[in-house]
Amino acid sequence: MRSSEKLLIIASLSFFSLLRLFPYLRTGVPYSMDSLGLIRNALVFSSHSPISLFSDLFDGYNNFWPGASILASSLSIVIGGEIVKVSSLLPAYAFFSTALLFSLLGRGLRRGTSITITSAILGSTTGILMLQGSLIKEGFAYPLLGLFLYLLFRRESSLRTGILLVLTSFSLAFTHHFTTLIAVLIAVFFLISDLFKSISFGTPKIGFHILSSLEIILPSSIQFFLLGRYSTLSLATPWLAISLFSSLFLTASLFSLSSPYIERRMREVKIASLFSILILSMVSLSFYKAFGLEQLPPSTYLLATAFALLLSSAILTADGGDLNDFWIPFFSVLSLMLFALSEDIPMKVDILERSVTFLIFPLATMLSMRGKGLRIRRASALSFSLIMLLVYLLVQAGVFISPGWHWIYHEDEFEAESFLQDHYRIGESIMSDIKQEYLLSSYGNLSSSLWNGSIERGNILYSSYMDREGMLLNTGYVMVLEKISFSALCHMNSIVYSNREEVLFVG
Repeated sequence: MRSSEKLLIIASLSFFSLLRLFPYLRTGVPYSMDSLGLIRNALVFSSHSPISLFSDLFDGYNNFWPGASILASSLSIVIGGEIVKVSSLLPAYAFFSTALLFSLLGRGLRRGTSITITSAILGSTTGILMLQGSLIKEGFAYPLLGLFLYLLFRRESSLRTGILLVLTSFSLAFTHHFTTLIAVLIAVFFLISDLFKSISFGTPKIGFHILSSLEIILPSSIQFFLLGRYSTLSLATPWLAISLFSSLFLTASLFSLSSPYIERRMREVKIASLFSILILSMVSLSFYKAFGLEQLPPSTYLLATAFALLLSSAILTADGGDLNDFWIPFFSVLSLMLFALSEDIPMKVDILERSVTFLIFPLATMLSMRGKGLRIRRASALSFSLIMLLVYLLVQAGVFISPGWHWIYHEDEFEAESFLQDHYRIGESIMSDIKQEYLLSSYGNLSSSLWNGSIERGNILYSSYMDREGMLLNTGYVMVLEKISFSALCHMNSIVYSNREEVLFVG
């Protein structure tokens, strides 16, 4: 490896690692609504251990997946730093290890994998960037998923690999439920695919994949029966499990039976995919409303177009042999999305949104694999560069007009929460939007309820962004308050606290 390439790798990893620290360095407070409960739990672990995971001191949800909170509290004790600071610095480590592990995954199957491309894609993809910007369960589960897939792809039947798989699976199961589900689906997909190939072509051996499937299913089951069933996972039923497995079985069987024929016709596949994938992605979005989902904002179409271009780039730069393994994680996630669309389940939109993020990992690994021959490498690099430029522009446009800015907290909001902690009685409820509710209840253990913006008497926490950018009422749904609302609230209620951003009304 040349010195210039080494410098490029170091620069890429350093830049995208530091990018995870930017929200905290800018505001001085934790980033993201999803991190607040985990930070609170880390504070509880550091000051009250040993403690039952069912204690009321926890936030009542994230304590069922305590991995990230235990890591933050343990590290703060070891280095002597504050929990909030340690929690805000850990995302840089999470990204660094994620990028290295997924680069290692590609390098294990083909020499010449570019770490720079892997880190650039994983570092700049909006969903991954937001979920690795603070102490969020999913962001810390990504490196564990990368290690699990690396061990899975190696197919090494040894005691060392088996022990590492079990330890990784247990860590993953107690860190994030959705990422664990993705790992289970990929392991079972591998098993089904190799089973079909052994029946049809008589080549693959399925012993390793039987063991690896059991090594991820067993820890997942233990976590569910010990902790998960007391959370939102209680909504899972045997019928939903059968439906999900049916979707996975159908996708895996079609993939395993068709992949040998697709490999022989890669040129036609690439041409067809280039012209069809954008059209298909936009058509599929038009069906969202028919499935009972809310009308999607324009930002969703821009982000979907960007993702479709990324997928096109992966197909165009792929060799036939790449289909064997690297498409398996991709199609495993697609089977989950197919299940979510076909079933009447809660949080359908959230499942689809989170699933899309996991499609990026196999694509990033595929795009980092250099083609054979100088002409192929140059053509791949040119097409990849042009597509990535367009992807970047579309992503920035999509984020700009989406409600993603609600994830950023400021010091004034934490000052208001501290005031309420000191002056409000237990059980006395405060009304505000979802962003403030997370701060008050998940982080501050205060009673709160959702305010719909109506002019009424009550304990209302008003923020200046509500009449500027809007108040967050649901996933992707923002309502901008009229300027007259503040005056009407002042007329009907008394102001008992205010700072530059927050006003507390009592009526």
